[in-house]
Amino acid sequence: MSVNFEKLVHYSPVPTCILDEKFHIFFCNRSFCRISGYTKDELAETPLADIFNTFDSDVGFEPSLIRLCRSTSHKKSTLLLKKKSGEILPFVFAASKVMLDGKHPYYICNIHDVASMDDSKLLLPKNISQKKKAELDESGYAISKTLIEKGKLKGYLKQIKESEYRYRTLAEAAQDMIFIVDVNGEIKYVNKFSALQFKTEPELMVGKRIFDVFAAEVAQRFHTNIKDVIQSRKIIYSEDLTPFPSGMKWIGTRIIPLVDEDNRVRSVMGVARDISQRIHIEEQLRKSKEQYQLIVENVKELVVKVDASGRFIYVSPTYCEMFGKTEQELIGQPYLPLVPEEDRAETIKMSKQLRQPPFTGYIEQRALTREGWRWLSWSAKTIRNDQGEVEAVVVSGRDITEKKTTELRLKESETRFRDTIERSIDAFYSVDEHNRFSYINKAFTTTFGYTLEDLQHHSFEHITTPGFKMESNMMFKHVMSGATIAAQEIKLLTKTRNARWATVNARRVIRDGYVKGIEGFIKDIHSQKKALEQLSKSEARYRTLFGNLPYEAFSINEYNVFSEANEKFLSSWGDVIGKRLDEAIPFFPVADLFMETLGKIKNQHSSLSMEYSITRNEHNTVYYQTIMSPVITEQGQMLSVVGVNIDITDQVNAIEQSKSLSAKLVETQEEERMRISKEIHDSIGQYLTALKLEIAAAEALLSTDSARGRDMLAKAKKTVSETISIARDMVQNLRPPSLDDFGLIVALKDYINDYSQKWNIPVRFKPADLTDKLSKTAETAFFRITQEALTNILKHSKTAKVTIRVFDYENHCHLVIVDNGIGFDLEALTDDSRATKFGILGMKERAEFVDGSFNIYSKPGKGTKISVKIPLKKGTA
Repeated sequence: MSVNFEKLVHYSPVPTCILDEKFHIFFCNRSFCRISGYTKDELAETPLADIFNTFDSDVGFEPSLIRLCRSTSHKKSTLLLKKKSGEILPFVFAASKVMLDGKHPYYICNIHDVASMDDSKLLLPKNISQKKKAELDESGYAISKTLIEKGKLKGYLKQIKESEYRYRTLAEAAQDMIFIVDVNGEIKYVNKFSALQFKTEPELMVGKRIFDVFAAEVAQRFHTNIKDVIQSRKIIYSEDLTPFPSGMKWIGTRIIPLVDEDNRVRSVMGVARDISQRIHIEEQLRKSKEQYQLIVENVKELVVKVDASGRFIYVSPTYCEMFGKTEQELIGQPYLPLVPEEDRAETIKMSKQLRQPPFTGYIEQRALTREGWRWLSWSAKTIRNDQGEVEAVVVSGRDITEKKTTELRLKESETRFRDTIERSIDAFYSVDEHNRFSYINKAFTTTFGYTLEDLQHHSFEHITTPGFKMESNMMFKHVMSGATIAAQEIKLLTKTRNARWATVNARRVIRDGYVKGIEGFIKDIHSQKKALEQLSKSEARYRTLFGNLPYEAFSINEYNVFSEANEKFLSSWGDVIGKRLDEAIPFFPVADLFMETLGKIKNQHSSLSMEYSITRNEHNTVYYQTIMSPVITEQGQMLSVVGVNIDITDQVNAIEQSKSLSAKLVETQEEERMRISKEIHDSIGQYLTALKLEIAAAEALLSTDSARGRDMLAKAKKTVSETISIARDMVQNLRPPSLDDFGLIVALKDYINDYSQKWNIPVRFKPADLTDKLSKTAETAFFRITQEALTNILKHSKTAKVTIRVFDYENHCHLVIVDNGIGFDLEALTDDSRATKFGILGMKERAEFVDGSFNIYSKPGKGTKISVKIPLKKGTA
C-alpha cells in the first residue's frame, strides 16, 4: 500500500477498513476506530465476524460476508456493528476487491451510518421473521434505518475522490502556507509555516477573521475570492503583493473549495507560497530580454556565400568590417586561408558533412579579426540543384567571444565549486531525477565509507535506516516538486551498516530548463546527538539527585530569583519559585546575609557557606548552614547559584550540651576535691592529730610509768591502723589498686562485694575472662561506667537486686547492668534531674571515648537496663 494511498484512507472521513484474504482486518482508518470504539492495535488481525453480525443469525455471517466481498457488482448489505461499549447499531456495509500488492486479494470495506437516512427508505431483510424482529427490539438493538438507497454509493465515491483531492493537495503543498477559512471569513486552521510568517503560533490565529490578520485591501480581495470559489466551486489562483511582519512579499495563493458530506461548500482551503523570488527573477528576465532584443536588432550577422570549390561569391559588409577586408579583395578568393591552421582540419571535415543529409553544419572556432582573436560560430546550409548536387554554401556567423568567455568562467567556477566541495568537511551528494547517486565528495566517503561505485546504481533510500525510509522518499518527492529542505534530521547507514544521525540539506537542480536531480550537504551530527542524549541523562540524574537530596536544595538565577527548589525547601520556605530572594525570605537579617553572600560569590566565582538561625515560632528555632556554589560555563560565565540548607540544629544543641557537660565535669571535679579535702581533714587529719597526742603522752609516760606508756603506744598503733584503713578506702574510691594490679574483673568483684555489703543490695555478677583483651583505657572506662551505674541505682532505683554481666562477642566486650527498680522516663528528664542526665551523658562519653557505644533502656515501673559495647584489642578476638 503506497504512502499517499495509506494517508488518503487514514484521513478519509468515511469509516474504512481493509480485509486480507482470510477476512481479517489488515488496516483501518481513524474514522472506523472512532465509530467502533476500538483502537487500531485492538482491531489489527481481528476477524471481521467478531465485530459485525447479520440481522438473522440463522443464515450465518461469514458465508454472507464472503459472498458480499467476492461480488464484482459492489453489493451492499445492512450489518450490525458491535461497538466496544456493547452498543449494537446497524450500518450499510459495502466491499470492493483490490490487489494491493499484485499477488493477494484484499477487500476495501466502507460502512455508512444509516441514522441519517429517511425512514421511508428503510428495508429490512425479507427473510427476517416477526419473532426475530421482536427479539431485536427486546435486545435493545433499536434498528432505525437499513439499506442505503440507490445512488448513495455514487455519492460516497464522489466524497472519496474529493477527499483524495484535498489530501493530495495538502501533501503536495506541505512546505507552503496552508489554511482553512469558512464562508464568514473566520480562520479555522493554519499550519505552523503560515503562523511563522506572521511571527505567532497557529492557535493564536485560529478563530480570527481574515480582516483581523490582513490589511483591509488584501482581506477584501481575499474575501471576494472566497465567495467566488464557494459560488463557482472552482479553484482560484491569485498573485498579490501582501504585507507581512517581515515586510512586503509576493504571495501566490490557490483557493480550493471544500465539499462536505451534504455536497455543500462551507469552507475553503488555501495553499499559499512566497513567490517574491520568482517575481523578482521574472522582472530581471524581462529586462534582460528587452536588452537582448535591442542587441539583436542592432547587430548584423556575418553572412558569406561560397561556391562548391570553397571560393567567396558573396560577403556581407559586416564580414568585411570584421576582418578589415573589402568586397573586391574577397570575392573569388578561397575562404580556407582565413581559417587558423590548427582549425582547418575540423573545417574541412564539416565541409564534407555538408554534402550529406541533413546538409547543414555548425562549428565554433577562433578567427584573427581586425580587433584581434575572436570566437565565432558558423552555421552552414547548402544550396543544391535539381540533381541534388551542391552548388553553394550559405554561412552565417556570430561573434560568440563573450559566450565562450562566460562558458570558460563557468567552467572555472564549476572547477572551483568542485574543488570547494571536495575540500568540504561535510558530505556532499548529488542524485539524478530517478534518485540514483551521481556524485559524492571525499567527505561523504570518509563519513559513511561508500565510494561512488558503491552507490551509483542505488537510491538515497539505500543508505537510509528502515525507520526513515518513508521520510526519505517523501523528502525526495517534495524537493523534486520545488521545495528546499534545510537541516532535516535523519538516520543514515554507513557502509558497515551502522546507523548515524545526520542533517540533510537538499535542493532541486535545474539545467537548461529541465529538472536534473537533487544535490545537497549532509552533516554528521551523531556525536552531537550522543552528547545531547548524555546531557539529557545528566539532566535526569541531576533532577533525581536534586529531588532526593536529604537537604533543602535550591537554585537562584543571575537576577537573584529562585528558579528551582526541591520539596524539602518548599515545605520549609513556601512556594518561592519565581520570587526574588528578598521577597521569598521574610527574615530580614537572613535575607541581607543571603544577598551579601551572593554578591561575594558573583565577584569571587567560588563556593561560600554561612550559618544562621531562624525562629519560625515561639518554640521552634532552627539552625542552618547554607552552602552555595556558582554554576559557571566553560567560557567563565556564571549562569546561576545552587545551594543547600543543612539543618544543624542537632549539632548546635549537642555543642551546647557538651559545653554544659564540661561545666558539670568541672563542677564535679571541684566537688570531688572538696570531698577529698573534707575527708582528709575530718578523718585522716583527726586521726593523725590523735596519733600525735597519743605518741606525745606515751613519750611522757615511758619515763615515769612504763606500763601506761606502753598502753598509750598500743592506742597509737591502733590509730595508725585505722588511719591506714581510711586512706585505703579513699584510694579505693579514687582508683582501686586492684584495677592496675589484677585487672578489670578482679577490681569489679572487689568493688561489687564492698558495694553489696555496705548498702545491703544483692548484686549478681557474671564475669568472663578478659585477660589482656582490653586496653587500660577501656578497662578504666568499664570500671567507671559500672561505678556510676551502681551509684545511680543506689540513689534512684529503689531496686531489690542488680545483675551485672561481662562477656566478649564478635570482637567486642559487652557490659550489661540490669536492675528491677522503679525505672524512669528518659524523655521526661528535666532540669531538676540534671545530675542524672549528666551521669548518663558521662557514661555515654566514656564509652564513645574508647570507640564504644552506650545504650540505656528504662520505663517507669519496669526497671533499667544499661548496655555498653567496647572493641577488644586487635589480635585478641
